Amino acid sequence: MNVVSAITGLPYVGKTTLFNLLTGAHATTGTFAGAESETNVGVAKVPDRRVEDLAALYRPKKITHAEVMYRDIGLAHA
Repeated sequence: MNVVSAITGLPYVGKTTLFNLLTGAHATTGTFAGAESETNVGVAKVPDRRVEDLAALYRPKKITHAEVMYRDIGLAHA
């Protein structure tokens, strides 16, 4: 199952800062014209010790942790 979350909101409220925090990205932030027109996409891995415990028990060929995709979508100026 894929999880996609969108971060939307009015201009200059910290959407990209939150996006960078969640994804570890370095998307540009700023108060310059056009800063809100970009859509940033990033993925955050979701660590879960239970996956490691189950992998040690059952020894699968592949281990896949959950991921959350975030989209930083700026709303146009009204």
